[in-house]
Amino acid sequence: MENVFLVPAKRKHIHSVEKGVDLGTVKNLINESEMRNIEKFFDDKIFLWGAFSQGRSRSAWDRMEEGDILLFRVKGEPFSFYGEVAFKTINKELAEDVWGKNYDCGPDSQQYGETWECIYFIKNREEFHPSMEISREEMNNLAGYKEGYTLQGITRVASREDRVRIIDYLGENWDSLFL
Repeated sequence: MENVFLVPAKRKHIHSVEKGVDLGTVKNLINESEMRNIEKFFDDKIFLWGAFSQGRSRSAWDRMEEGDILLFRVKGEPFSFYGEVAFKTINKELAEDVWGKNYDCGPDSQQYGETWECIYFIKNREEFHPSMEISREEMNNLAGYKEGYTLQGITRVASREDRVRIIDYLGENWDSLFL
């Protein structure tokens, strides 16, 4: 069974999921192996997201496999993007070009000045129709989390039962979910 990952995002970084990145602008930062994978899934626009190379985000990234489900939510907004893992790579130069470095946390944080170099490319990326976006409260219910739970980084839905509930919800509403 596929994993389901809930992915919080900052508005200033979501462009790589929302609009994608023109391959031509980053082609010089991509190695041959990455390019072969990109050619399998994408044309001239790529969709991608990243995780820090240490901590909980890295642990989630390590567990990702092709076909796993990704659900994205910008802070303060409902879940509004769906995708599936196409492939993963570690590419610090590409991450810095797409998202820059993290200076949003305090200088004492181990993530200060770091970038999201553990990259996952997103296939089958879709934007939810506004009437079908999934609120934080609704996702907490689907994922078996307590009321008021807030994502603190990319999170794998651990329980098989909760993953099934989310996948069933998506399947039941598939025809009207997306723009």
